[in-house]
Amino acid sequence: MAASYQLIIALSIGVICVNGYYPGDKPIYPIPTQCPLIDPVDSTVLLAHESSCSKFYMCSNGVRFEMDCPKSWSGCPLHFNKVLQVCDYPQRAGCTLDEKNVEINSKCRKYRKNIVKKIVKE
Repeated sequence: MAASYQLIIALSIGVICVNGYYPGDKPIYPIPTQCPLIDPVDSTVLLAHESSCSKFYMCSNGVRFEMDCPKSWSGCPLHFNKVLQVCDYPQRAGCTLDEKNVEINSKCRKYRKNIVKKIVKE
């Protein structure tokens, strides 16, 4: 019984390490870059913003609408994760925009550095 739990844990860690996503995350490939003229029946198309990590576009019948990601419980803005099509923690979202273009106060930078340190240690 204990061996089966160890196997499940090992496989879960392997999935996270290989894919970079947690079990249950559903990456969207190919990553959309423009709004379709006709909306898909089973999903909403979201696009990454060109100049802000904490903004994204929601598509509706070929028209894109700018949206903001909410703030996390610490008060820092979440970033749009274009692969998972959700607002996510910055360290998981993988936004590569220059931080000078994104409004982040020093509290959020310090918070993010501490989170990354905790993840690396675990």
